Amino acid sequence: MIKILFIFLLCLNLFAQTIHFKESKYIDALDASTKKTGYITFKKEAIETSYENSDEVLLFQEDTLFIKKKDETIEIDLNRDMPKKIYYTLLEAIYLGDISNLELYFEIEQKDNEIFLTPKSIVANYVKNINYKKSKKLEYLHINMLNNDRISIEQID
Repeated sequence: MIKILFIFLLCLNLFAQTIHFKESKYIDALDASTKKTGYITFKKEAIETSYENSDEVLLFQEDTLFIKKKDETIEIDLNRDMPKKIYYTLLEAIYLGDISNLELYFEIEQKDNEIFLTPKSIVANYVKNINYKKSKKLEYLHINMLNNDRISIEQID
């Protein structure tokens, strides 16, 4: 039984890939900026985000976000929190190169090696525009929200 569990856990990790990133965030309502570094792990059925110097882990799985902190887990239905759902759907689609998923939510334009996303439908209620550049790794991802908040992510290594 232990061998089967070990093989199962090993197989789960074979599908996982982790990237080290830095994130800059500007919150317009507070006129405040933050900078963090962390890790995003893309698993077969989930995306896990953790930040350095923090004990909080964010786990995006289908339409649910689990926020784990010490002994507490908060569960958020992403169908009720569209900005977070857009963010994780976007991360997943860019990482996987899933253009068809991006086309559901955005008009896509490519100039040189940079991709520009203009939101469609409900996404346009939250997002002003997005641009990113990805070759073998994500060079950058810039998200400009309708409320003038901004998020920039760059892969470190």
